[in-house]
Amino acid sequence: MRRLQWGCGPKLPAGWVNSDRDDHGQNHVGDIRDGLPFDDHTFGYIVSHHALQMLAWPELGPALAELHRVARPGGWLRLSVPDLLAAVYAYETGDADHYQIDDANEKTIDGKLCLYVSQAGATRSVFTAPWLEELCVRAGWVNPHRAGFGVTASPYPDITSLDSRPAESIFVEAIA
Repeated sequence: MRRLQWGCGPKLPAGWVNSDRDDHGQNHVGDIRDGLPFDDHTFGYIVSHHALQMLAWPELGPALAELHRVARPGGWLRLSVPDLLAAVYAYETGDADHYQIDDANEKTIDGKLCLYVSQAGATRSVFTAPWLEELCVRAGWVNPHRAGFGVTASPYPDITSLDSRPAESIFVEAIA
């Protein structure tokens, strides 16, 4: 079964078709906003971790629709994005350690929250689980549902093999 990791970054596991707009030595270099170079119904399942938030609101629907196009009927999608509500909760409870950011110059929880939510300027969209599920439905995916870190309702246990960042992520799955 062919499987796609969209927005792979430098994480290039064997056995996956890895795609990203920046060249990390993966199979496909290109921007999803220009379309993916795969035939319709190519992949049994698709995974994307912490990439969707880099698109602006008007680009989210077309990107999710493009992923739907390349998924085979009955294929699965697994997404993770930063969890806006978890970030706000950490702020409200004073949990500065929640914010995994690289810039050690941010000493205040306010600075950490702002830098984290914007991912130092890389984030263009923020998400809650219900809104991500709604976006999936609009793009043609069915039965979108929240999933847990390392937990899947799909028949493909290794769909979770690329999971990371459990404390700060929303995991959502849907079916083509």
